[in-house]
Amino acid sequence: MKQIQCFISDAERRGIEDSAVHNWVSWLKDAMYDADDIIDLASFEGSKLLNGHSSSPRKTTACSGLSLLSCFSNIRVHHEIGDKIRSLNRKLEEIVKDRIFATLENTQPADKGSTSERRKTSHIVEPNLVGKDILKASRDLAQRGERKA
Repeated sequence: MKQIQCFISDAERRGIEDSAVHNWVSWLKDAMYDADDIIDLASFEGSKLLNGHSSSPRKTTACSGLSLLSCFSNIRVHHEIGDKIRSLNRKLEEIVKDRIFATLENTQPADKGSTSERRKTSHIVEPNLVGKDILKASRDLAQRGERKA
C-alpha cells in the first residue's frame, strides 16, 4: 500500500487535467476499499470463531465440539473470503497492467532536510501481494481457532 501511495500522489496531481488518470485513481481506490472490506470480514469472522469457543489447551480437530452446521458455516465463510481475495488480486493485476500506471512517476516522500527528486522506476508489483497478507492472516485466525476448539 505504501508503494502504491507514491504513484497515487502523481496520479492525483495529473488527474485534475486528465480524466483517464482520474478514472484510474478511482479504480485503484475502489480496490483498496475492497481490500479493507476483506480484512474487516476476516477479522470479524475470526473473532466470532475465537470468541465462540472455550480456550482449552488441548489440540482437537477444527470442528470438534461444534455443531455440524457451525462447521459448514465456517468452511463457507473461509471459501467466501478466499473468493473475495482472488477477485481482488485479479482486479489489482488489471490495474497494474493498465497503460495509465505505466505513465506514472514514483514520487517518494522527501527525507528530512533533503529534496526529493522524481524519477521513473520499474512498476513491477507482485500480483498477489495483498492477497498473500490477507490469506496468511485468515489462516492464522483459523489455526488459532482450531487450537482453542
